[in-house]
Amino acid sequence: MHEQVETSNEAAIVTGQATLRAWKPLSCTIKSARGLRNEDWLPGMGYSDPYCICQIPGKPFSRSVTEVVNSSINPIWNQESQFRDYDAGDVLEFYVYDKDWIRPDDLLGYVSLQSEQFYPGGFEGELRLDRAAKGVEAFLAIKIEAAVTEEVDPSKVEKLPASQQIPKQLEASGNGNRPADYGWLEGSLNVLCTNSVSALEVRNVSTGSRHCPIFFMLGGCPNKMCDMQSMMFVTDDERQVDFWWVKPQKSNPSNLDEETLKLHGQGRHKNNPGISKPFYQSLADLFKQGSIIGDWRFGLDVVGVGSGVSTWRAFIEHVTKNPAEKLYVYFLWEEDWTSDPFAPSKYIRGKIVYQKDLKYPVFYSLQYEIHDGKSIISNYEEPSTKSVIPDDDLKGLWDLGTTD
Repeated sequence: MHEQVETSNEAAIVTGQATLRAWKPLSCTIKSARGLRNEDWLPGMGYSDPYCICQIPGKPFSRSVTEVVNSSINPIWNQESQFRDYDAGDVLEFYVYDKDWIRPDDLLGYVSLQSEQFYPGGFEGELRLDRAAKGVEAFLAIKIEAAVTEEVDPSKVEKLPASQQIPKQLEASGNGNRPADYGWLEGSLNVLCTNSVSALEVRNVSTGSRHCPIFFMLGGCPNKMCDMQSMMFVTDDERQVDFWWVKPQKSNPSNLDEETLKLHGQGRHKNNPGISKPFYQSLADLFKQGSIIGDWRFGLDVVGVGSGVSTWRAFIEHVTKNPAEKLYVYFLWEEDWTSDPFAPSKYIRGKIVYQKDLKYPVFYSLQYEIHDGKSIISNYEEPSTKSVIPDDDLKGLWDLGTTD
């Protein structure tokens, strides 16, 4: 029996105790405007050339711009946009401008809608524009679809288009590690996500060279000799990606051993990757080389200056999506892997955890899988969180079509 659950902009199917939320974007149609003032009033200039911007403040990736309608004070657009980042409580802002090809565009009017005015019931009608000019009454007509979830008949799931199919939940992996076990790393993750890594002393002790941390690999470890892993990946200004273990203090496991932010090849803080290096090197090379796997490109961006080294962030990007959207990775969670070294088929499964906007602490995740050398990243984006270390939902895995 499936239970339907309401969320902000996602439809959720619950099976037992596990939840998968399939993203449902907010749909908004900018229909038309009327009564706009004429900015092109000189003889032979015609009328204003209006266009409209709809955006969620604070979410720069959630912004839609209509086409320009030439010479009209009553333009008709009928242009639909979808906002995948919409969360209950977000405001929608609408700006109508006159397109000028020489000077800056002129504002013809502005209006905002509070969440309770359209969510979840939707909205259709005209809104009076503010800042339309003295004595001018101008209006914007829009339609926002109601946030409606639909029951999914499990027997028909396989008949849906691939983009709409609900993956099947996999059995628990048996990995006893939990995201909360990495509370000792929370400070470093926050520093990374706020692009403040220059506050950390990350360097190679033997060479003295400075590095910028770009993401961590956390979770279980395929090496049976270790119970928990925490590998830090770093880069320098030559885009040379390196990695080493970071660890909590032995005397106080709830705190980071800051010496392990430095690479030690020997001594009591020794933390070089050792025999694990070939396994992790392939991951480092993906970002270093800007590799493309399937529909996803891996890469590195400079996002700021630092002390001795620039501030870098690792990202993945869907190459077929237009406009492109970079997902800034800050850790990968390793949840499940082939435990039998003699198994004919081998896999690793986990989650990629990332930001979309470097200015805001909102975090998302996608499932990844490496199965017999084939890498897959799911298209199912899981619910956002404002906690840099997500809860145990991060451990839930779904069948991406590679299970035997």
